[in-house]
Amino acid sequence: MTHPYTTYKGDVSQRTHIAVVNIRAHGHINPTLGIVEELVNRGHRVTYVVTEEFAPVVEAAGAEARIYESVIPANIALTRQGIDNSLDPMELFFQEAQQMLPQLEEIYVDDRPDLVLFDFVAWMGSVVAAKWGVPSIQLCSSYPRSKQDSIEEVTKQLPGMEDFKKRVSQYLDSLQIEGVTLESLLFGSQLSIIFMPRMIHYAGETFDERYHFVGPCLRTEHNQVSWNPPADGRPVLYISLGTVFNDWPEFFNQCIEAFGHTSWHVVLVVGKQIDRDQLLHIPDNFEIHESVPQLSVLKHTKLFISHGGMNSTMEAMLHHVPLVVIPQMLEQEITAKRVAALGLGYYLKPEDVTVDTLREAVKTVAGNDCMLERVKQMSQQIDEAGGTTRAVELIEQRLHKVSVPSM
Repeated sequence: MTHPYTTYKGDVSQRTHIAVVNIRAHGHINPTLGIVEELVNRGHRVTYVVTEEFAPVVEAAGAEARIYESVIPANIALTRQGIDNSLDPMELFFQEAQQMLPQLEEIYVDDRPDLVLFDFVAWMGSVVAAKWGVPSIQLCSSYPRSKQDSIEEVTKQLPGMEDFKKRVSQYLDSLQIEGVTLESLLFGSQLSIIFMPRMIHYAGETFDERYHFVGPCLRTEHNQVSWNPPADGRPVLYISLGTVFNDWPEFFNQCIEAFGHTSWHVVLVVGKQIDRDQLLHIPDNFEIHESVPQLSVLKHTKLFISHGGMNSTMEAMLHHVPLVVIPQMLEQEITAKRVAALGLGYYLKPEDVTVDTLREAVKTVAGNDCMLERVKQMSQQIDEAGGTTRAVELIEQRLHKVSVPSM
């Protein structure tokens, strides 16, 4: 099969070197693996900066793992947080960036890439790219901000944000890298690839031509693990709070009480922090897991109770699965509100979760034909956004632009 831009690879070299810089988090690494796989398939050499436990998954996608030491704890599990303490992860990511800089310089001292792809949280990737004089592209699995966005309103709601922004700005100024400022990091990326369709973003119409809403970039089917639905034909109710915000045994027990001994077959994912002895007796219509192959489960799911992570939301839409969203952090709260506003599911506030409200939310969503139709329409928009193919085309266009000298 001949891909677009195959002809230019002879000019730039089939071993064009693309570096990917990311943080220690499943929700940031997983969305990029389809892009990595396709770049490698098209003949590019991809190196991926990750912590050691993620080396196998990036190598399975065809990249060369480059190991760095992270300040983010392994298998981090955060408690539910409100808007008042949403600054804590930002502080952690700032510390991560400062520790990452000297490591990136050492990792690539004799192997400078031609292009750097960086996760929007791993913004140090764009800083070192500027220092090396190579182009960079932002990869965004969450909500990017435009200058027209309501960032001022968000800042007002987050205690300490102004002081935090000042410290980050002072740190960037101390690096003395031309063109690198807080403003350039927030709004100055030459190109951003966003893993959602434009309509999902609450301010999608405010973004200019630098921002490309391509939707989720999934890996090919043969790389996905299988899960088989029950033979009795019961509808599947899938419940998961993701890989980080899942230390909530009371919630899982409420789900057991709400949906045990019902017509649902319930797939309940509790993560690694929950001991089985914290849970009530497991009914026969439940299966309990630390983790599952989510894409495979969603193929057979009728309804998904989710934390509202962007990856989970996009994957649910692709598989025509409406949502009950119970957000665990600010970003997920935004997603929950968008899901409700667009008629794709139900927003249930964490503080309102009871056995009765869980049952009521599921009753409202299950069998709602209008909601299901809107989910299917969103799935079509995601398909039309282009996904992995469109993302890789944009990356190769950027490479081609760099490789062709100005006349």
